[in-house]
Amino acid sequence: MEFHRGSRKTWRQRQVPSPCGKSCLQEKLRVFCSLPTIAANLGPVDTRERLIPTIADLVSNAIDAGDDEVLLAIAQKLKGFADLVGGKEQAACLLPILEKIICCVEEIVVAQAACDALVEIIPKLPQEVVEEKCMGMIRRILEDFTPEEPVSNPRFSKRVRYGTSTVVMSDRSS
Repeated sequence: MEFHRGSRKTWRQRQVPSPCGKSCLQEKLRVFCSLPTIAANLGPVDTRERLIPTIADLVSNAIDAGDDEVLLAIAQKLKGFADLVGGKEQAACLLPILEKIICCVEEIVVAQAACDALVEIIPKLPQEVVEEKCMGMIRRILEDFTPEEPVSNPRFSKRVRYGTSTVVMSDRSS
């Protein structure tokens, strides 16, 4: 999944006014807070095949509508989804959703919740998945924040790889 550079800075210009009021927002938040229960009832396969694509669509719609509360609730709930999608072998399916939230949302609290979810999920992933998917995702996120600085610098790549490995190894040993 790719995101356009600068999308983080221009997403507010694309907002569409939400047709629902405060009660509708509260209902959405109530539903999003029950996502772990829904996933547990569906089972890992249906969660990956049906619920995760639905959540991805909801995230896109919430970004377009500027529903920061909805995005915050989703990011907070995805933090505990690694086991619900099938454990460490399947948890990588959560990465594109969290990347999109981080790259496209201006609200710091929402981006921080998505980063917290990544910090919870990445140590559960196999090392090869961390190297294949997470390293590219981290580069894309950093390039979105610092487009003037090339992230493909070998010294930087080594530092990011070392830092990610340290996080993964320290969480696995505890």
